[in-house]
Amino acid sequence: MLEHLTDEAKAPRRIVIVGGEGFVGGAIVRAARDSGVQVLSLGRNDIDLLSLNAADALASALKPNDSLIAAAAIAVSYTHLR
Repeated sequence: MLEHLTDEAKAPRRIVIVGGEGFVGGAIVRAARDSGVQVLSLGRNDIDLLSLNAADALASALKPNDSLIAAAAIAVSYTHLR
């Protein structure tokens, strides 16, 4: 269960979206930017989540007050489903 430590709701300073170039992540990026929230969108060209240094790469992109959204997934080509 998520526990908020503030008495009132306020917008995050910056949202970091892993998978921000995908279908779901892209929608989150657009909604956040439309709401005036600063966004760092990270796609597979920015961080390879399958690499051994993925955690270090992500940690170096984060600032202390960032909010992180994980919207990354392995995309399957529709041609493989036929």
